[in-house]
Amino acid sequence: MRDVGPRTLWRTLIKDRAGSALYALLLMGVLVLQFGSLTMLYLEEHAPGANITTASDALWYTIVTISTVGYGDYYPVTNPGRFAGVVIIVVGVGIFGTFTGYLANLFLGPRKEQADEAAPAPATEPAPEAAPAPEPEPAASGATLDEIRSLLSSSEANLESIKLLLDGPDRSAG
Repeated sequence: MRDVGPRTLWRTLIKDRAGSALYALLLMGVLVLQFGSLTMLYLEEHAPGANITTASDALWYTIVTISTVGYGDYYPVTNPGRFAGVVIIVVGVGIFGTFTGYLANLFLGPRKEQADEAAPAPATEPAPEAAPAPEPEPAASGATLDEIRSLLSSSEANLESIKLLLDGPDRSAG
C-alpha cells in the first residue's frame, strides 16, 4: 500500500467497481466463514447435547448454512448459538447470493468484444443533410373512379342484405 499509495488504490477501486465488489465479497465471505465458525465453536463446544464440538463441525455448519443447503446434521442447541446462526444465515446468504449473481452476470452477460462490435462507430464526418421527403403518391392499385364507385355501391347492397337478415324473415310481407 505504501508503494502504490492510497489515492491510486482508491482510483482503482472506483474505476473497476465490479472487480472491487467481487474482491470485497470474497473477503467478506472468508471473514464470515472464519468468524462464524469460531463463534459457533465457542458458543456450542461445551453445551450439553451439542453436536458442534470440533472446529471441522463448526466450519461444516457455517458452509452448509451460508450455501443454504442446510443438511441438518449439525445445528446449534443454545440460544446464543442460535442467534449466531441467524446472523450467519442473514449475512452469509446475502454474500453468497450476491456472489452467485455476479457469476451469473459474468457468464451470461455479453462479452466485451461483442459489446464493442454492437456499438455504433463514432461519426467522423458530419452526416449529409437529409433529402426532402417525396410527395405521397396516390395508391398504386390501378383502380379507376368508376371501379371505386361500383365497389361502394356493392358494399351498400351488402349492408342492405345484412340488415334484412338481422330483421328476420320478410317482415314487410306480413
